Amino acid sequence: MDELLQTVLRSKLLTRDELLEALREVPKSRRGDSHAVADHLVALGKLTRYQAGKLLQGVALGMVIGPFRLLAPIGKGGMGTVFLVRDSRSQGLAALKVLPPGLARREARMVARFQREMEMCRKVAHPHVVWAYDVGEYRGAYYIAMEYVQGRTLARTVTEDGPLEMALAA
Repeated sequence: MDELLQTVLRSKLLTRDELLEALREVPKSRRGDSHAVADHLVALGKLTRYQAGKLLQGVALGMVIGPFRLLAPIGKGGMGTVFLVRDSRSQGLAALKVLPPGLARREARMVARFQREMEMCRKVAHPHVVWAYDVGEYRGAYYIAMEYVQGRTLARTVTEDGPLEMALAA
């Protein structure tokens, strides 16, 4: 239990005061059960199920990247993972594409490729392309912050419905 609480604080997802306030509402009989406490934090809306799972695994680093709090993964590609995040500056939702620090350290060509993508994102503005509003690097993690568009992904649509007809794809 102590390990979970320390991991929550190291993650920077909750402040000490936020955590203490939330813990007051946990029934005394359940306060020693880390899974029950994590479930309670999820039920209160203090953590997402993804965050709670990572924290229970002892993962604290990488749950906050700059001003972005990771909420859940929403996609994965060859260069990294795209997460649904909350931008602490606006409290709005965004999609954050992240090149993991481990990959960046091992593969210099991946960093160069990701940096080219970051530069292109700064230059592209089109009504049919998601808007990338922030790019950068935080503690070895390169990222591209984009507007979040709700709905099914193209990959999921093709998997579930098959290839798109030409007119729809266009």
